[in-house]
Amino acid sequence: MNNEPDISVIIPVYNNWDQLQLCIDALEIQTFSHDRFEIIVVDNASTREKPADFRALENMRIEFEPEPGSYSARNRGADFARGRYLAFTDSDCIPDKDWLINAYQLFEKTGCDSIGGEIKIFQSEEGGRHAYIYEKYHAFKQKEWVPQGKSCTANHFVKKSVFEEVNGFDTSLKSGGDWEFSSRCVKLGYQMEYGADVIVMHPARKNLKAMLKKHYRHICWASVIVREKYNCGQLRVLLSALKGSLGSIMRRKSYVNNLNHRLIVFYIDFIKMSMQLLVNMLLLFRIVEPDKVRE
Repeated sequence: MNNEPDISVIIPVYNNWDQLQLCIDALEIQTFSHDRFEIIVVDNASTREKPADFRALENMRIEFEPEPGSYSARNRGADFARGRYLAFTDSDCIPDKDWLINAYQLFEKTGCDSIGGEIKIFQSEEGGRHAYIYEKYHAFKQKEWVPQGKSCTANHFVKKSVFEEVNGFDTSLKSGGDWEFSSRCVKLGYQMEYGADVIVMHPARKNLKAMLKKHYRHICWASVIVREKYNCGQLRVLLSALKGSLGSIMRRKSYVNNLNHRLIVFYIDFIKMSMQLLVNMLLLFRIVEPDKVRE
């Protein structure tokens, strides 16, 4: 492998070794030459050991980050990265075989500083149908988000020089740090492009319980971010969140053209709204400590 690869792929992992193997297998068949990229897996203090039969690649290394949180792990990976471009994805994602070469060509063609790539949802073998239907309509809307200056780390590329200049991810956040990072870069004048053919596949949550666990984490950390940004109390956060949830649930969803799918979306939206109200009340009365919620 060359001393200086073009791209460093950074993948945080926390106990998710089986799905990480699928991600690594997808990186093995990249059409981008293996001597032009490296893979840095960052073990974020997993409590389960890496399986004995885990198969690594020659251009891959595993580092360790003890501080909980994927943003700390990503920063750690960037510390070791030698590539001009950093490619972030998650351990449960499956990159398309042309993922890296398409990103590289987009950087070279546009001269952009970062890329928010397309994320396609798929239903895993053990995944539930309702969760898949809901997330198919709502999860990872990179085509809409990137023009707004937001991208998620399931599929995000950035020049290493830019990453270092903006001091990487905010490790105080356990959720929403990807939007915060990409928005910060854009506000500082760095150009982000949407990569329609820079594709990774992401599994839908397995069931409603898994979806609500993620929602719970987002509610907690959104409250922290909003209170700090607007210097307001938790009651205002609760009222604002409730208003937003009601607006979402009542908004006509013309993009859902299947009646059965509309019922599923409405049902899950209603449950999420109820959870939003309950968790914000628990936060208001300090029964829940949001900064102790792990990503």
